[in-house]
Amino acid sequence: TQRKVDLAVQLRPRLLGISDQTLFVNRTLVALQSRLADAPDGEEKAAIRLNLAAALTRLEAWSEARAELQQVKLTDGPGVGTGTVQYLLGLCAARLGNRADAEAAFK
Repeated sequence: TQRKVDLAVQLRPRLLGISDQTLFVNRTLVALQSRLADAPDGEEKAAIRLNLAAALTRLEAWSEARAELQQVKLTDGPGVGTGTVQYLLGLCAARLGNRADAEAAFK
């Protein structure tokens, strides 16, 4: 039998692996910075900034990664969202020696 099913499709960003050793980080960083300049505001720009921050963490550019993450606004939901941003902010704060900010982000 046939049935009609309504689905709510949501676009969710994907995150580069911050420990992925197969990724050419410098090339990825340049490509993301180029895409960021041309991206419309909204979810796409947030996803690019999130991945830009992930690439910067691979280069241990903690302050720059934190600055990008502070501009990322994602919705809650399955997959990559606000929790991912907070985790990465906590990681940056911990690496920068700011324990209080790290603990607040991890909570």
